[in-house]
Amino acid sequence: MLRRALAREYPEIRVAGRRQVPVLAVTLLPGVTSKLLPSMLLSELGVPLPQRGLNSGAMVNRLVDQLRLSQTRVIFIDEARYLGNPKDTATQRKLLYVALTRAKRGAALLKVV
Repeated sequence: MLRRALAREYPEIRVAGRRQVPVLAVTLLPGVTSKLLPSMLLSELGVPLPQRGLNSGAMVNRLVDQLRLSQTRVIFIDEARYLGNPKDTATQRKLLYVALTRAKRGAALLKVV
């Protein structure tokens, strides 16, 4: 319900040809890894990724840049059970929170359902 309400209140728009996605929602697939998670978010933002050559750090940096450019303020993650064991889940949540706060340099909301 919160996801839909925020998406209605802050819809995706284009300004001067640039896509703004204030609310980014992604549904995870089974077997998602810490490297695959940022690439899934980048894909949801419509960012093409090279087949090879991006390590995890570069992927996170690209995600931060794209979150900033698209002015994303909220990331919703559905099917979070696919994040794996609790230790990995905590690491992935931290990675996403850091990426979002670095992109916005302010308040951020990460909702994992």
